[in-house]
Amino acid sequence: MRETHTEENSEQQTDLMEVPEETKDLSKEENEEPSEEDSEESSEEDSEEDSDAVLSAELSEEDSEEDSDEEQNQTSTRKKVLQKRAGGRKTWSCRQCGKSLTSSGSLRDHMRIHTGETPFSCRYCGKSFKTKAPLTEHLRIHTGEKPFQCSLCQKSFTHRSSLREHTRIHAGIKAYSCQECGKSFTLRQYYTTHLKTHYKHKPLLCSVCGKGFNSPVQLKAHEPVHSELKPYHCNPCGRSFRQVSCLQRHLKSFIHNKYRPLEKLTEQIRSSGLGFEQFMIQRGFGGFKTTTNPTAANTPSHTPQP
Repeated sequence: MRETHTEENSEQQTDLMEVPEETKDLSKEENEEPSEEDSEESSEEDSEEDSDAVLSAELSEEDSEEDSDEEQNQTSTRKKVLQKRAGGRKTWSCRQCGKSLTSSGSLRDHMRIHTGETPFSCRYCGKSFKTKAPLTEHLRIHTGEKPFQCSLCQKSFTHRSSLREHTRIHAGIKAYSCQECGKSFTLRQYYTTHLKTHYKHKPLLCSVCGKGFNSPVQLKAHEPVHSELKPYHCNPCGRSFRQVSCLQRHLKSFIHNKYRPLEKLTEQIRSSGLGFEQFMIQRGFGGFKTTTNPTAANTPSHTPQP
């Protein structure tokens, strides 16, 4: 009996000894299984991170492409604007005289002709100017600066225009011709001095061209020729002129007096509700050529049909 009991005990012990091995195997399997799952999850996370990185890289490339496209469009737009300006497209117009200018700064300087404003003053003599450029040239008179030098004789000048006239001496160019006797001169000062020999009986000389006049009225009427102002306007067509004589000549022209007096023509244009060009075309004057100046008159391109 004891032997049998001991055998049973030994068998139970062996069974107990074997159980831990199984549990070990199970624990190993359990330990191995989570590691595989973790590796799968980590690999999935890595793949997701890689895909996110690829996606962000693609998006950044698309953004950079869009930015480059926008920059190219802006650059092309700037080029087109510059080409238009370089091609003579004028966008700034003076409301006083209708002159067209290429920039707002040029328009601002031009408006001082009408307002008479002279904001730039010389600190030496107090003389005022409408723009900064003539003030800069004027200051050289006081400072003695002569930045423009002739490359042939090394003579220096205060103004660029003086150097330009001086070079005509070396080139033999005589740009100033006397309309009275046909004699030519290289410099304006020689030409002006020569004109005095013809206009001794006309003491009033134009300071710009040297032409002589008998009365201050004639001289005053001549001065607008050298100015940018066009104070004399034609009411029917809006065209402007520097001299009243030119306006009078225009009013007597064929376009205003062929069929009716000027006053009647003006009244009919206003009552028709049409512009001058449309009115004249409707009356059988045909096509008109439009000038770049918005205030300039449209002139008929051919003889009106009967």
